[in-house]
Amino acid sequence: MACTSKNTNVNVLPAVANLVEKKFGWRSGTRNLDIGSGRYNKLTAYLQGKGVSNLPYDPYNRPDATNRATLASVAELRANTCVLSNVLNVIETPEMRHRLLLLAKRFTSTTGHVYITVYEGNRSGKGCLSKHDCWQENRRTADYVDEVHTVFRHVQRFGKLIVASSSLRATERTEMPEHLKSVLKFMERDLRLNRLSVCLVAAPEEMHSGHKVRVADSSNPEWYQRLCSRYGSRSKSHRRWRTRIKRRNVLSVLRTMLNKGYTYSPYGEVLCELAQDLMDEWAEEEAEYWEQVIPY
Repeated sequence: MACTSKNTNVNVLPAVANLVEKKFGWRSGTRNLDIGSGRYNKLTAYLQGKGVSNLPYDPYNRPDATNRATLASVAELRANTCVLSNVLNVIETPEMRHRLLLLAKRFTSTTGHVYITVYEGNRSGKGCLSKHDCWQENRRTADYVDEVHTVFRHVQRFGKLIVASSSLRATERTEMPEHLKSVLKFMERDLRLNRLSVCLVAAPEEMHSGHKVRVADSSNPEWYQRLCSRYGSRSKSHRRWRTRIKRRNVLSVLRTMLNKGYTYSPYGEVLCELAQDLMDEWAEEEAEYWEQVIPY
């Protein structure tokens, strides 16, 4: 008979609550899927105080009506975040852990995060029954990363917290290099003042009366075009640029870095790379200028 581990839950606030709050902060107005929630409501009460709606799911410790309501809710609208608090470590088989991770992925927004913590037990790496019907893997947190990676594209570990996601959204903090601050400031102004503008003009070769064609009146900054090309869109629409980049989001990231000195956006690192490229290009142009002015 398979071990259910239904008696492993305890009536305390899960450590994941404070780990996430300290590292990222819980966002008010969001929904969290709590897989393997146990029978207690400590996390639900805590998240309620943060303005987060918690959706508990536990086949062994919650009523069927609760589990059905939770699954129906996330099937209609995926959760913004998902928590697996000390759940993977009480599941005996890799196949069952894999299925649970797939469940978390299926019902969590593609731009959301899955937060995972485990009880490490004696850290021996040898799973065993800790008491009747209670399984413990006895593995370190780091030992679960590769397993989580079989389901999620992006997996990072911050001490006792594993963060998984399917999107490009970053979880690591990108610090703004001080020597690039002036370049990033230029990029913010450049993007704010320059954007693609299209107008209609008379066609060079008129095919019919009043024939006009679209021409670019002004264009996006060259570095912004390079950024957009890195993140292509799967959209089949020909009326919009095929990129996932949003101008307002890039401006927000640039302003955050300039004001705070860091950002958690995945675009932070890329923008710093583009800023370094701009600085290198300017240095080369300046060197070429002086070579012409003062030939060697």
